Amino acid sequence: MDAKQTFKSLLGLCQEDLSLILKVPRRTFNKYERGTRSLPNAAMKLLAEMLEYAYSPTDSAKTSAMEQQQKQKQQAVQRMLEDNEVQQSSIAQKIIRVEEKFHAKMKALQILDFLSARIGPEESDDAAILRTILRKTTKSLKDEGLDLLFKLKHRMEMLQLEKILLDAEARKFRLAYANSGSR
Repeated sequence: MDAKQTFKSLLGLCQEDLSLILKVPRRTFNKYERGTRSLPNAAMKLLAEMLEYAYSPTDSAKTSAMEQQQKQKQQAVQRMLEDNEVQQSSIAQKIIRVEEKFHAKMKALQILDFLSARIGPEESDDAAILRTILRKTTKSLKDEGLDLLFKLKHRMEMLQLEKILLDAEARKFRLAYANSGSR
């Protein structure tokens, strides 16, 4: 056996588990793995059978553990699809709200420009009020304007791409299921 290969890497079981399965002391199995001792014939035979099974082609016969892992993966993909749908719905609603606020603030800026043009020098109180409203509106646009809208739309595009990938993964499961049912 290659110095870097261990039975753990070959079979996925640690020395302790293998020694229990083979019914030999762990120390004996450790020495066998290092090449300083041999195993009893029954343990050698079982170990050889385990290795043969682990590395024999099993195209048509999946183990129950592999089937269980596939089911878990399929369920995870389904949960991810559902979560993606919820996130897309939430982002879509946020985009609508931000767009509405953006357009309302832009109208407000137009109205403020219109009113500023009508104010004469004797109406300094009105000008101060308009400047205060303008600062507030401009700050609101900076906080919740095109920048936020771009981020939300970008997030929506990412979610849509994620959904395409998840749908493709789910389609693989359906095809695999259909192919296994036709055998």
